[in-house]
Amino acid sequence: DKISEELIERVYAPIGLDIATETPAEIAVSILSEVIKVRRGGSAPSLSGH
Repeated sequence: DKISEELIERVYAPIGLDIATETPAEIAVSILSEVIKVRRGGSAPSLSGH
């Protein structure tokens, strides 16, 4: 099955908020922070530009 363009457009890459992460734990926090931002309609800058 082919993946629809609509689904592809919804993919965020790279994922995470731009908070100058360095460690794996910080990267995880950055990713989860973006998930929360999207769910709550926040406005923090993301690495993907979304």
